[in-house]
Amino acid sequence: MAMTKRKKKIIIISTAVIFLIIVGIIVFLVVNDNGFEYENLETVKDTARLPDKEYPNLKFADNIAINLPESDKLYEYEMDNSFELISYDEASENCLIFGDYFFDNVFDGHVPVKDINRHDCSVEVTVGDEFYTARYYTQNMFLIYKQSTVDTVFYSELVDNIYLDRGEQATDKMYKLRGQDYSPKQALDLAQKAMDEFVSKQLEDYDFRATNIIILYNKEENNYCYRVQFERMLDGAPANDADILAMGDDLSFMMNYTTLYMTITEPDVIGEIYHMNPFVVTDKKKLYDRYVTLESAIENLSEYLAEYNVQDIKEISVKYANKMMKNEPNKLRPYWCFVMELPYDPKLYCMTENIIYVDMKTGEIITCSPSDMRYHSSLE
Repeated sequence: MAMTKRKKKIIIISTAVIFLIIVGIIVFLVVNDNGFEYENLETVKDTARLPDKEYPNLKFADNIAINLPESDKLYEYEMDNSFELISYDEASENCLIFGDYFFDNVFDGHVPVKDINRHDCSVEVTVGDEFYTARYYTQNMFLIYKQSTVDTVFYSELVDNIYLDRGEQATDKMYKLRGQDYSPKQALDLAQKAMDEFVSKQLEDYDFRATNIIILYNKEENNYCYRVQFERMLDGAPANDADILAMGDDLSFMMNYTTLYMTITEPDVIGEIYHMNPFVVTDKKKLYDRYVTLESAIENLSEYLAEYNVQDIKEISVKYANKMMKNEPNKLRPYWCFVMELPYDPKLYCMTENIIYVDMKTGEIITCSPSDMRYHSSLE
């Protein structure tokens, strides 16, 4: 039987209604009520590029690096950052093991001392004009150095910074270290060898990658030096939020919160290795199924920031961080990180960054004021 015009009209209208309902469901699933757009991780990575527009308060570097996680899954992790000191016997053994590797058994015959007030275990020894120290705070935190290396770096000025994590390469350009030619590539090879054959075995639960080679110059000594920085990786994304931790009653000694670095002031000698990473990721984790897109993060960030307070963005990366200002503490989550450099200061012991964070789950925007090192949340 031929279909009547009335029946055809009803079918067409019904189809249109169903189509609109489906579109509405899709829009509801992609756009959250907080104004951010969400997609699965594969789509987020495939579409991670700068919007084709300019913003009054965001200036992006030419050929800006957008670093994405290697993994196809990101999680919310529970973490323990209780700063608990491991047993004296274990801390003492670690002091000697690190000292033996980097300083040729200089601590042989010396017994590390536990300092209850400082929550650390340390061993110190003087050999000729050189003073050596190995200090272990917890299972993840340690500082091994000889004093001449620290003194050289402390009074040095920044010459250059090679950003390995932005695609820059370690060069063969020569600088004079104690009167001998030594290149950034040689410094990186030396540090990477120490990482591969020793440090990674001591921190077997961690993965690291080299991110920077900082080139410094001490004018008084007429000596160049290198600092090779590494960052911890988790699911193919950095678990390194570049916080600053004050050491002591004043801010005369401040160190990058989660970076591992090695310092070279003379050819083929690592005179300092430092790692401050107090948190331990537990086995408890929650899988994310949708994430804030980069374009949505940029749009909402621009709306949140003051219109004419221009932020000079050098890098965009997905990083794990513990930055929730209004949510549960002790959670490690993935964030869109908009990175800006701060001027080099030898008292900070490393190259520091100011980062604007956008939580890839909640959309919370977190900024930090370099003047007072206070964090501010869009949820405040």
